Amino acid sequence: MKEKIKEAFTKNIGLKILAAVLSIILWVTIVNLNDPVTTASFRISVNVTNENVLKDKGEYYTVEDGNPVQFHVQAKRSILEKLTASDFSATADLSLMDSSGRVPVTIAAMRYTNKVTISQTQHYLKLKIGKNASNRFIIDAKTTGTPEKGYVLDSVKVSPNAISVSGPEDKVSKIASVTATCNIDGISADMTEAVVPKFYDKNGVQINTTGLTFSKDSVNISVTIRMSKSVRINVQSQGKLPDGMELAGITTDPTTVSIMGLPEKLNEISEITIPSSVVDLSAINGDWSTTVDLTSYLPEGVELTDDSSSQVKINVSVSGKNSSTMTVPSSNISILNVPAGMSAAFETDSISVVLSGTESTVASLNAGSITGTVNASGLSAGSHVLPVTFSNLPEGVSASSVTVKVTITEKARTTN
Repeated sequence: MKEKIKEAFTKNIGLKILAAVLSIILWVTIVNLNDPVTTASFRISVNVTNENVLKDKGEYYTVEDGNPVQFHVQAKRSILEKLTASDFSATADLSLMDSSGRVPVTIAAMRYTNKVTISQTQHYLKLKIGKNASNRFIIDAKTTGTPEKGYVLDSVKVSPNAISVSGPEDKVSKIASVTATCNIDGISADMTEAVVPKFYDKNGVQINTTGLTFSKDSVNISVTIRMSKSVRINVQSQGKLPDGMELAGITTDPTTVSIMGLPEKLNEISEITIPSSVVDLSAINGDWSTTVDLTSYLPEGVELTDDSSSQVKINVSVSGKNSSTMTVPSSNISILNVPAGMSAAFETDSISVVLSGTESTVASLNAGSITGTVNASGLSAGSHVLPVTFSNLPEGVSASSVTVKVTITEKARTTN
């Protein structure tokens, strides 16, 4: 029995081995025809490692070429159909950079590692190397727009108020100013907003910040809004002008000022008063002016909307003495105390008088309204020169000494 079995295995052994080999080849051929090896291309970003190699030397890099990288992969179709770009990695180790700035890129499969073949073509990352720099800049907080009517901007603050910038020296060195701007158009309450700072060169041109790194990507701007109103400026005075001088007026420049504060404070204020201690009329001999700081006279809790308007000029205008000669009708002069049995009459129809006083007062006088008197007490018949007393002159106006001729005559006697 054993011999028969042995004979069955050994008889025509060569043909049997050949048949087995052909069967295997046929099986592999069939399998490959159903799942052939194919090629696919993938494109992925290069991950840079060991960046400290440059940072430790105070240098930076920018990629000029080679990122992303495109490569070919061979694998059976069933495998390739399952692969995506995320199944591969591309790494450039800066410690391997050559003198021309080329860094070899290593591509690896993260799935089906033993079932894929990556093209052996060597890819490179081409870098530009430059000097690194850093600087710290104060941030200028600004606003755009206008608050709602009746409200004003009180203050604007930025936090943090400074930002550190690092990157290519030629870019960092161009930064001249940093601003953070908040839009306050139409608002009527305090607000805080996160904004991205902007960087400008010395000519006010905004700088492209690509390649720069910052200590903060954004900053907070806080604005304080207050209610406002416009009020007039009132100036008080003390003392009296010297004789012969008249106060023409006290004015201010500006005449009104805009103030801000809490509503309950503003509702109590209709004017800002400069006290009388500032303007002493008794020490003034002509037109006079002075400048005061209005903030000294603001009530507690009230501020000016614009600090530049704090300086107020006070102007005091005065008028000096002036004289005018007027012709007063004799009929305006009364003859008093005419003796009994006598009659009196003026020898002229009018008299001239020089009136002195402030310019405005003298200018307002009317000769027809000036009255006076003469005293004929104890006079006898005949012609007499009597002094005239003017009784209704305005305060501050004086009259020159004036005389007038009066004729006293006896009244005719009647007989029975």
